Amino acid sequence: MLLLVTLSAGLVGCSSPEAAVTPTPTVPALWYSYISTILASNPSDFEREVLADFKVTDAEYAEAQDRYISCMADHGWVVTADANGYSGWGAVGTPNEGQPMDWTTSAACENGTITEVEPVYVGMTRNPEGLSRAELVRTCFAEHNVPDGDGLSDDELETLLASIDYHPSTPEGKLCRWDPNGTAGISLALAEEMDANMVG
Repeated sequence: MLLLVTLSAGLVGCSSPEAAVTPTPTVPALWYSYISTILASNPSDFEREVLADFKVTDAEYAEAQDRYISCMADHGWVVTADANGYSGWGAVGTPNEGQPMDWTTSAACENGTITEVEPVYVGMTRNPEGLSRAELVRTCFAEHNVPDGDGLSDDELETLLASIDYHPSTPEGKLCRWDPNGTAGISLALAEEMDANMVG
């Protein structure tokens, strides 16, 4: 299963980056910067069209998923999407029949369809204010009386959170590390399991 790609803190017309629509003040700086970087790179025409207004609508995200799934079907794979990501298998009557989804083909089909659109859609849905990962985790720590990070700057906390040698001091701290605003659907048990798998 291919999990939804999240931005770690986790994107109509074929205009150039310079011609992209100027975002409104309601687009947080984090997302403005992130999407601007994509538009200044070499996105597909579809991705540029979707991201030109610095947002991804439900309909645009659904179209991105449809394009990815259609690409996979063209290569003999049946792919479905749900809240947990994507799963797939070889289509009946093809050389792939009964085989688990081919990740090389999946990566090729993601390119130009969901690669840039999905992180923006998921990220802006889960973090519409555009808070940094450190800000989200610090708020979660405070809500659950987790002392970790006290006295650290945001940059220092980001470094701590990225370290495989760091293990939050409480179960709630582990959950804050992986799902600071409670939008990823991670349980406390899963957060503890994920922390246990972080080994240096």
